[in-house]
Amino acid sequence: MLLRKYSVILYLLIICIVALPLFGHLNETPLQLYDEQRLANNAFEMVQSGNWVTTTFDGQPDYWNPKPPLLIWLQAFSLRTFGYSELSLRLPSAIAALLTCLLIFGFCREFLKKQLLGIIAAIILVSSSGYVMLHGTRTGDYDALLTLTLTATGLFYFAFLQTGEKKYLNKTFAFLSIAFLTKGIAALMILPGLFLYTLWNKQLTTVLKMPRFYWGALLSIVPLTVYFVIRQQADPGFFKAFWGLDVSGRFFHSLNNDPLPVSYYINDIARRGFLYWWPFAVVGTGVSIFIKNRTLKRFIVFAAFFSFSFLIIISAAGTKFLWYALPAYPFMAMLAAVPVYLFTVFLQKRFSEKLWLAALVSVVVVAAISFVPFRKMLNETLNPQTERWEAENQEMGFFLQSALRGSRNIQNYKLIMDYSETNLIWYIRVMELKGMKVTRRDQWTPWNVAAGDKIVVYSTRNKDFAETHFYTHVLEDFRAVRIYAVDSLRGAN
Repeated sequence: MLLRKYSVILYLLIICIVALPLFGHLNETPLQLYDEQRLANNAFEMVQSGNWVTTTFDGQPDYWNPKPPLLIWLQAFSLRTFGYSELSLRLPSAIAALLTCLLIFGFCREFLKKQLLGIIAAIILVSSSGYVMLHGTRTGDYDALLTLTLTATGLFYFAFLQTGEKKYLNKTFAFLSIAFLTKGIAALMILPGLFLYTLWNKQLTTVLKMPRFYWGALLSIVPLTVYFVIRQQADPGFFKAFWGLDVSGRFFHSLNNDPLPVSYYINDIARRGFLYWWPFAVVGTGVSIFIKNRTLKRFIVFAAFFSFSFLIIISAAGTKFLWYALPAYPFMAMLAAVPVYLFTVFLQKRFSEKLWLAALVSVVVVAAISFVPFRKMLNETLNPQTERWEAENQEMGFFLQSALRGSRNIQNYKLIMDYSETNLIWYIRVMELKGMKVTRRDQWTPWNVAAGDKIVVYSTRNKDFAETHFYTHVLEDFRAVRIYAVDSLRGAN
């Protein structure tokens, strides 16, 4: 009763708790390899060209990652609104993660009538390394937005099954439609879990007899279908690329360098992504048989069906990446919150005559249990690390980042780089847009360097090449990046 009187304060409390892990130092790391590098260039070109239908790279239709464009639209809007920066590109993902936390809290408060459960679940979610991570909520990638839309789809579907109210079914299909526009058929991976719960709850026949269900399902694919038709007309090769890479390519074949085991996601959840919380999630699932509240009992079963079936499906797919598991984390967090919530409520009852003491007990218990994982997440946020295999690329990213922010003048420098590392190309494009003249040279072709040039290299291979083929002197070392002044040529380059 005390908590329910201060709903606005509670929503602000959630924002304060999750803000630092989600938004802290969001623009510190350079653009990452994988999807973020490509989406950044897609969004840049979309703003420059005004073509909001066909995603492009170097002015050509981009088939490297042929997904629907909702996230790229949001990133392009953010670039136009806030300027060209890593923060602008990452804001849509961070905001989606914040909305996911608020959605969880709001669902627990309004539907389950258990506000404390929502607070605990939000804390658990943002203290999970498998959720708040690079290529998760902290970079400009698809998965945080997909997770928001699929979480909303699942929660509203459960509310519909519990109440039979049509407004919840409408919201279910509305968010499923947005999920389709975010990452295409990846949205379908939650459907087996929804089906299994409906079957378990003996409501399948009831649902299948509803005309509104079929109309909703049909309408949910209309926006994606309309986009596909328009895109295919403007870009006749799009659908073939989408089907070949994003549908059959990823599920039935492996895009990983080496095939990964079926236990890949479960291993990561247990060892890193949900390291502190998975035992709580197991206990939370098990205690459902002892809970008398029917709505909470059913929701625990629903969350288990949702998360476990999703993990089974992505584990069976040919292509496996850690971020594919992101949509399972909100429901795993709610499962993990259950035993913490029940224990806290048990202690609260011991001090029910003094509300301030009951509230204090709640704060102390939740803080004590979440202290270690939350502190670890804050440390990872304040001291972000990059993958070892992409260290050289990120060192050059830091260098270009500092130049773009005005910390150094690299006017007329020649940058020796790998043209496949398009995260670096994004910085150069933005510099050129701002009037800074720099020259790119592909490390795999002749550099065309002359005496008097200033060259920037970041890989050990290129440093060795520069010192072998030119007489140089070092102007500056920035992290692992070296800037040479070329005095003369040793021979043909």
